[in-house]
Amino acid sequence: MIIKLYWPDCNFFNGEWVSDVIDSYWVECTYEEAEKNVFPYLSPEQIENSKKNWEPRESKNNSY
Repeated sequence: MIIKLYWPDCNFFNGEWVSDVIDSYWVECTYEEAEKNVFPYLSPEQIENSKKNWEPRESKNNSY
């Protein structure tokens, strides 16, 4: 899992600008890593939104 973006005191939450802030992270990981390391910290709604944004990608470690 790789943290690609860290936004401290993020005030954009669930598609809206809000007055409360949280630290926000954009991570690159497998679905299995997300289930184990990310989803336990999210609400059911946040998990569903995360699943919508998940894009499978080919591994860059292809050996020929």
